Amino acid sequence: MSQNILIAIQEKLKYPPLQKMDANRRDTETSESIKEDHFSQSAIPSVLTALCQYCKTDAGIESIIENNSSSQWLTIVLGNKKQAVIGKIAGYSEETPSIVEDKLNAILNTAISNIKEMAGEGKDTQLIKLYLARQRNNILPYLPSALQMGELLDDSTLDDNTHKMGGPLSSIINALGNQFSDGQVTKESSL
Repeated sequence: MSQNILIAIQEKLKYPPLQKMDANRRDTETSESIKEDHFSQSAIPSVLTALCQYCKTDAGIESIIENNSSSQWLTIVLGNKKQAVIGKIAGYSEETPSIVEDKLNAILNTAISNIKEMAGEGKDTQLIKLYLARQRNNILPYLPSALQMGELLDDSTLDDNTHKMGGPLSSIINALGNQFSDGQVTKESSL
């Protein structure tokens, strides 16, 4: 199933379409957009990036497969970084932290439901890990660099502007990065 999880969540939750970030700028082209645009633009990629990072380990994947704690996903995935992430997104979107927290939990619930649905009955942890590793390149071009999520999540590659560049060379470099981060060199599967 080759589904872009970022677009699927944006559509399912009826948020405005997300914009890819320009590698040469620190924000979207439309800086005059409404609060809802800024919220979805910052929240969806940020939460999905954190979820991808959380699911790099088998323990993280097992947690989302076995846990049905829909009100606690934000705490589970972000841990002690939760308040900092909420604060960054609240500042970027000009929303109150309590509203941001509720909406972030809804995004995580939807993402985890999407992953469980994709995995099917068997819920193969390796399939989920590979799926999320490949989704990373779909997510990062939409992540506003102004949030500095790489600094918050202790992963400097998140703020690297090469993820926001288009073209054949950037695609090849990102594909190679995916292969090395997976720890496997495989042919494209039907993910």
